[in-house]
Amino acid sequence: LAASLSRDDLIGKITEAVADIVDKEKIPLNWNEQSVIARDLLNDMVGIGPLEELLEDDTVTDILVNGPRTVFVERSGRLELTDFTFRDEAHLMSVARRIAVSAGRRVDESSPMVDARLIDGSRVNIILPPLSIHGVIISIRKFPSEQIRLEDLVEKQSLSAQMSAFLEIAAASRLNILVSG
Repeated sequence: LAASLSRDDLIGKITEAVADIVDKEKIPLNWNEQSVIARDLLNDMVGIGPLEELLEDDTVTDILVNGPRTVFVERSGRLELTDFTFRDEAHLMSVARRIAVSAGRRVDESSPMVDARLIDGSRVNIILPPLSIHGVIISIRKFPSEQIRLEDLVEKQSLSAQMSAFLEIAAASRLNILVSG
């Protein structure tokens, strides 16, 4: 039944179910807390669990999962430890398999490494034991929704104005350009 519903219809059904359980069991949760539970359930059912929210965050450029309790993100070139966690190693493994399947791959003990692209174009790398001695490792490199222009690189001092002018001339002249680093 859930597979036949749209995402909006499914979140509606999940929200109703959470509200019913909260009422029946007399659990003291406000509407916002119930909505968070419903969203988390939806992300676990049809998304990639706790990572779904990080993928939707445009300020996040990299997501690094080093086991169920350690999730880092990169924002503005700085690595930050987040509060996002997985229930346990099995939950993390389930998310890793779901990511691999969405990319048309499989990941398990006999094939413990996956390098692929997500639907949005993000690069994903998954490594399992025995290649990883620390359990399931997931790395996702997101790409900006807008193209980076040479002016942006000059503004951020990643490129000098002279090098920008040189690259514009080289590209307009259709020269071969090798970028390394």
